[in-house]
Amino acid sequence: MSLLFAWGSNSHGQIDVPSGSYSAVTGGERHTLAIKDDGSLAAWGDNTYGQINVPAGTDFVEIAANGWHSLARRSDGSIAAWGRNIEGQINVPLPNSGFISIAAGGYYSMGIKSGGSGIIWGNGNPDNGQLTIPSPNSDWQDFDGGGWHSIGLKNDGSLVSWGWNNEGQSVSPSGNRFVAVALGNYHSLALTNSGTIEGWGRSAEGQITIPLPNSGFVAIAAEGNFGLGLKSDGSVVGWGQNDNGQTNIPSGLTFSSIEAGAIHGLGLASEITTIQSSGNLFINGPNIVSGTNNLYVVGHIPGIPPSGTFPKRIDYLTKTHDYDPQLISKFIADAISVSIEVWDIVDGINLSIILSDNVCYKIGNDNIWGWSTGNL
Repeated sequence: MSLLFAWGSNSHGQIDVPSGSYSAVTGGERHTLAIKDDGSLAAWGDNTYGQINVPAGTDFVEIAANGWHSLARRSDGSIAAWGRNIEGQINVPLPNSGFISIAAGGYYSMGIKSGGSGIIWGNGNPDNGQLTIPSPNSDWQDFDGGGWHSIGLKNDGSLVSWGWNNEGQSVSPSGNRFVAVALGNYHSLALTNSGTIEGWGRSAEGQITIPLPNSGFVAIAAEGNFGLGLKSDGSVVGWGQNDNGQTNIPSGLTFSSIEAGAIHGLGLASEITTIQSSGNLFINGPNIVSGTNNLYVVGHIPGIPPSGTFPKRIDYLTKTHDYDPQLISKFIADAISVSIEVWDIVDGINLSIILSDNVCYKIGNDNIWGWSTGNL
């Protein structure tokens, strides 16, 4: 089971992660797209162009998003595409079959066929050459699209870049040491087989200044004007523009994969090591409103932004007897025990917290409960 975490801008709800377990995630301009463990899709955030109206099915194996459109590859090698289509970015070329990899640029889409050739469709808006794959169009293992430039990784570990080059973003380094690529609006990143990251292109926001030590990386992600790197120990570092907190990685997590939206970060993690919190559990929200069933927690989690006291929604309340944390001063012997699934207790965290008889206590009436935990 992998939990999905999101951080950064929440201007359109793009980091309001729905409860569940996920196997893959990606981000667009203001939306997030994910594959659930059962192979179905989920999406949330901005829906101006229908980019979160996911197709049905449980056979999806890869996803990509950028700008205001979304892509998903099925296990049979076909591609589903939806969202903005003003530039034709969701008009998958026929035959829609035989795809082994997909990627998305700002106003265009990319795919690699089983024979190693590549296809790009859409419109550059404007076209700065990012749609024209350099010859020979063969032996590709990975593509990525930026704002107006593109990159391809060859099977021999070499790089080819094309498209707009106003910031040097399409002048890729030589050599065959590369294993992964990621593009932002005007910058490029590549992961080497020795675990270092190389960056080129725009640097005004620090997006190609990799934090030291530049070593031990196993995955990279980029979009907008920032970058993310996943280390072999499961830690993640971020750099570049941080005006929306997109490089403020949640602490206490062991990540297995990372992705980026334009102004938000995304990651899958297998565990939450330490959360310390206390507060009040309210039925109907912090201000009691008769006749509704919304649940909220008001509390503080040290070390994980945002700091301070904050209200967050809780999805459901059910009885359990599985957890026995420390006693608190307001213990009431007949208080109910509950398991609460926390939605977005800190942006993106989905966590089941079990509170038993010795932590739940009444505050005034049956509809308000207090809780305190030592180490979940």
